[in-house]
Amino acid sequence: MIKPLSENRSFYILSLALNGIQLYKADRFTIDEVDVQEFIPQKMEEAIGFDYKNRIFQHKASPTGDGTTLYQGHVRGEEQRKEDIRKFLRYIDKGLNNVLKGHDDLLVVASVDYIFSFFREITSYKNLYDNNISESPDNEKPEALRVRAWEYVQEYINREKEKARKQFDESKNKSFVTENILPDVPVGRVSVLFVNNEMHVWGKYHEKENKVSIHDQKEKDDMELVNWASIHTYLTNGSVYLMEPEELPVPGRPLNALYRY
Repeated sequence: MIKPLSENRSFYILSLALNGIQLYKADRFTIDEVDVQEFIPQKMEEAIGFDYKNRIFQHKASPTGDGTTLYQGHVRGEEQRKEDIRKFLRYIDKGLNNVLKGHDDLLVVASVDYIFSFFREITSYKNLYDNNISESPDNEKPEALRVRAWEYVQEYINREKEKARKQFDESKNKSFVTENILPDVPVGRVSVLFVNNEMHVWGKYHEKENKVSIHDQKEKDDMELVNWASIHTYLTNGSVYLMEPEELPVPGRPLNALYRY
């Protein structure tokens, strides 16, 4: 149970094109479309108006001093087009924040580069991944998007793990004593749990007293408490990192923990 738990993460994929928007909720193994039609315009025409294409490509030719012709309307049209795209993306961002209100999962965008650069400047979503799946998503199937986005999510998880290790080194609000960590898990005190992938701890959790009994060897009705702690850290919105014994901030211990309070 620990390995898939520690190596998985839920995230969102925003498939972003001027002629179609899809939002997906995904993890390492699954992907499902999120219905956003109530909140997000599906095409640029819906947000900007059906005449935007005609408006931005009205050219006006003006002669220049060197005998060439400058198409002023083209220049203005390009600027207008950029502003229309930004306006469209503001609508998307507003709708996206309505849909994702209260969520902070990583958001990966699939779009051509120039659209992503505009969206990155505009969006107020706090957990946008800093790189996009860099191509038009029009013909990408959801499963292909999930596979490509997961590469970014894995990079993000590794960065977060290294950041958590540094926080552990610098923090006073932590523990590497298994007997102290285990009772703090079900009450939600543990924000990050570093788990030794080679050690087992057998014992019982006494829910009424919020106490743990640890045994040197497995006894009748015992459970494996490292696995139990990992699951309950995850259920209380903590992060779980499965590590080699020597990789833990305090090596060789069954558990290391960073506390919320």
